[in-house]
Amino acid sequence: MNIVILGGPGSGKGTICEKLVGDFDYRLICAGDLLRNEKSSGSKLGNQIAEIIDAGNLVPDKIITTLMFHEFQKPIKLGKSYLIDGYPRTEKQAISLDGMINVPIVLWLEVSDETTIKRNLKRGLVSGRPDDANEEIIRQRLENYKKSSLPIKKYYEKQIVEIDGEGTPEEVYKRVIDTLFEDVKELKDIADIL
Repeated sequence: MNIVILGGPGSGKGTICEKLVGDFDYRLICAGDLLRNEKSSGSKLGNQIAEIIDAGNLVPDKIITTLMFHEFQKPIKLGKSYLIDGYPRTEKQAISLDGMINVPIVLWLEVSDETTIKRNLKRGLVSGRPDDANEEIIRQRLENYKKSSLPIKKYYEKQIVEIDGEGTPEEVYKRVIDTLFEDVKELKDIADIL
């Protein structure tokens, strides 16, 4: 079962994805990593992405969707599912994603603004990412996220499951696992279909 995991910057998406991949062998596609890899490549597109990200702004739909599309073109082991971290961020991206893969569930990590800022600044001490080390940029990223998140929530209203992202990584992961196994319904029996 493919899963999309969304939430604000520093909501814990990466940590939860790491644990899900370790426990369930998902094929992880992290939109942020795709952008950072392209940014550090020194390509023309990478330089364009750098200017956008370093100012705390969201990358245009076309750029990130193209990077995601190329990832879905790579071979995947039969029976393996995708875990998508940080994409889609806009309704247009969500529509594009639906054209690429089936998305039965969207996990939405909810955290307070204070937690978001604190986590990003802490991450900035070790990540070396300029967008994590500057509180003003973090606040800008948070505002951009809030503006774009409402249409996404509406678009995915039937698939979305909100998770309290406050607390330790272990506490949040337990909530994710409990929710996945409680809310995800088994596939219909073939007798129900015929």
